[in-house]
Amino acid sequence: PNRFLREQQKPTSMAECPIIQRVDVSTRLEINDPFTNDDWNEVSGIAVSPTQRGPSGAPVFFGHNDGPSNLKTFAAWDSGTGKRLKTMNLQSNSHLPLFHQDWEDMTIGKCGPNTNESCIYLADTGDNQAQISGSNSQRGGRPYTIYKIKEPRLNEIPDNVVLRAEDYVSVLQFDYRHGSSPTRYANCEAIFADHKGWGGEVGDIYLVTKWNTDRSRALNRLFKIPASAWGGFGHVRGYQPFAVGEYRGNSRGSFYHYEWTGADMSRDGTLIALTWTDETHIFQRCPGEAVGDAVARQNVGSCVQYRNPLEGANPGNQYEAVSFAPDGNRMFNLAESLDPPKIIDVDLRFTSVGRSRCGLVPTRRPTKPPTRPPTRNPTPRPTRPPTRNPTPQPTRSPTPQPTPGPTPLPSDQPSWSPSNSPSDSPSDLPSDMPSMVPSDMPSVVPSTSPTWRPSRQIDGEFSSSFQVDGEPSSSFQLSTSDRREAVSRGFGSGPDMQIILFALIVMMLVLLR
Repeated sequence: PNRFLREQQKPTSMAECPIIQRVDVSTRLEINDPFTNDDWNEVSGIAVSPTQRGPSGAPVFFGHNDGPSNLKTFAAWDSGTGKRLKTMNLQSNSHLPLFHQDWEDMTIGKCGPNTNESCIYLADTGDNQAQISGSNSQRGGRPYTIYKIKEPRLNEIPDNVVLRAEDYVSVLQFDYRHGSSPTRYANCEAIFADHKGWGGEVGDIYLVTKWNTDRSRALNRLFKIPASAWGGFGHVRGYQPFAVGEYRGNSRGSFYHYEWTGADMSRDGTLIALTWTDETHIFQRCPGEAVGDAVARQNVGSCVQYRNPLEGANPGNQYEAVSFAPDGNRMFNLAESLDPPKIIDVDLRFTSVGRSRCGLVPTRRPTKPPTRPPTRNPTPRPTRPPTRNPTPQPTRSPTPQPTPGPTPLPSDQPSWSPSNSPSDSPSDLPSDMPSMVPSDMPSVVPSTSPTWRPSRQIDGEFSSSFQVDGEPSSSFQLSTSDRREAVSRGFGSGPDMQIILFALIVMMLVLLR
């Protein structure tokens, strides 16, 4: 029982599918009841209270026997020990008739979207004859009915208390004659309440029909009764529920393949459990998703299942009831035809890297990325660098050269980019060669090594050197008198003169080599 004292809230923001960590069947259900003629040996519906706990510290759950019966009773148990805590009786009157034709399931949820009170929804919806074809009913003209009952506070009522219908019960009678229903009659043994109201309202009720042949299971439907369909306590209303989800001739998915006998939704609204004879299936519901889209949709299946651990223990043994614990980390099942019945306690484990169908659904449809990133002001890419003072390429001399000629660059650009050729290296250039470079001519730097880097002026002369991979290969000096002589001969500083001068230097280097 101490394991129930911990409250580990699961990470609901991820809408994660759980892992079945442990299944325990050691707790027996106390079935003896001194106030009823029948023992509690065929409990077919349970609903765990969201707030009440038993003496063991474990959650309290309510339950009822399968029908038909003349008794309109249900009871509460401690899920940690299986001990019966209280028995409650529903009392009808002439204006509010209550019957126990075939009680099949119960669930618990808010009494409506605008209240924090909890209500038990007890389904008198069984119809075994209808599940064969849907054309006949064994209810003898009595309508399908759901009783909405205020959740009794066990510490405020005595055992075997009588709950007056006009104070505690609201009645909703319905049929299957809505246009979305494939048949006039149906057997329903599973209902659950919506705790979040995504795609509807908090307190909406969902009914899952049951069919007993492979062919008729294509008629499985998920019907919805909105919270607004109910009247006040002490009142009776009628309604025609409508089917939600997708239904086609070849419907595929877990919902269409089984005979469902119980259902429930976790309090955070992200998990929906449906149980049948041998298994319990858990469906994942993404935040904001409608219930019909999460359960009854083409190719949507349960994200995890677990087998009935008592399967085959007794002829006729089958899962009949399922309910989530308030914190969502535990589930409870009950199986019929065991003496005594056992509480099947299932621990769920959630991890930060768990499987999630919701993570596979993008919030925005992805688009195909462009082949090239878009630009705000696209312009054609130039084939050569733009120049501020473009000049035509001079006609090259027919003298054979190992590399192409220079490319003109802007006059204010600090360097040139002639091709890198071994023959251009001035390693054999005499140091006493007179300079023919004007004083205002910019430095000439090849695009790759070797590079020519001007250095500082020393004693009125400029020292320059060529470097190969960062190491100087040779050096020479340009005297001031040589530069003056070049200027007196008419060499200017314009781009044309620079090109002609550079061509002459290259030719001299080739001849010297």
